[in-house]
Amino acid sequence: MTTTVDFALDPDPGAITGTVTDTQTGAPISGASVGIYDQFSLVATATTDPNGQYLVTGLAPDNYIVVASAPNYSTDFVGAKVTSNTTTTANLALNPLPGALMGKVTGADTTNPIPTARIEVRNGPILVATTFTDAQGNYQISGLEPGTYTVTASAAGYEQQSKNATINVNAITTLNFALNTQPGHSLAL
Repeated sequence: MTTTVDFALDPDPGAITGTVTDTQTGAPISGASVGIYDQFSLVATATTDPNGQYLVTGLAPDNYIVVASAPNYSTDFVGAKVTSNTTTTANLALNPLPGALMGKVTGADTTNPIPTARIEVRNGPILVATTFTDAQGNYQISGLEPGTYTVTASAAGYEQQSKNATINVNAITTLNFALNTQPGHSLAL
């Protein structure tokens, strides 16, 4: 008499490794959270080291989604296929969250708000954004990438004024202008 015994063997696990970096600078992001998802749920997590690297071992062969996030950055994800006894590389690059610029434009001699003053934001010679002040002389521009910009305020009857502004990640920078009246012009109050 012959007895048949069947065995179902699990394939050897694999691993996913990679580096999480800043898209603008290419610098590694330390302390980023990395999640490994199968089709429906989170199966493993890791945190990047000081070099922005992570390693998750013991993963069953399958297709996964790797998701990385860090404070002041947008979230990124990438697909990764794990096979037995191999380490799959899945690098991710996170975009810094944009900042914003706001302020007020007034007359230097009267401190009265200047409505419809034009605000231009430039990165070198490139015009990045433009807006106009409201009736109270206020303006706001959002969605600016971190960096240093030249901001110019101009209005009819006033001398144009330019200032530098540093935009930080996920923050609002305030930049006010007090415009001088153009020589030979008198403005009605």
